[in-house]
Amino acid sequence: MMRLSLLRSPKSPDANTDMGDHVFTYAVMPHKGTFQESEVIQQAYQLNYPMLVDYTSSGTLGYSFAKVSRKEIILESCMKSQIHSNAILVRLYESYGSSVEDVTISFPSLKIEKVNRCNTLEDLKGEVKVRGNSFTANFTPFQIKSFIVHV
Repeated sequence: MMRLSLLRSPKSPDANTDMGDHVFTYAVMPHKGTFQESEVIQQAYQLNYPMLVDYTSSGTLGYSFAKVSRKEIILESCMKSQIHSNAILVRLYESYGSSVEDVTISFPSLKIEKVNRCNTLEDLKGEVKVRGNSFTANFTPFQIKSFIVHV
């Protein structure tokens, strides 16, 4: 038997909390071995953030904006910088609880001018060595790192 609670539905202090229609998507992923071996985290991202295709642009599929060399490292967000012009904010985290060295983050279709480490407010914290259209980073267990990629 399995039980799944999808709404808490409290009546106090707001009697109208969670009222109305709700839509849920969930999945069960049986697997052998550890969650790391089964890539549960990657499967969860594919379920919760499906790929959207824009047919009005290049018209080709299989395009990858960014690539990360290790499956333990999740590219959590990638967006235009709010502060730095011609720059992209990239946030990654280590998801397996392990130390990972020499992780390569690459942008196949971009010419990178420079990369800086930054905090959540996009304050620059030091320059990172760039090789072509990629750079490398090391991660400790569950560490979150943010970078400003100047293009």
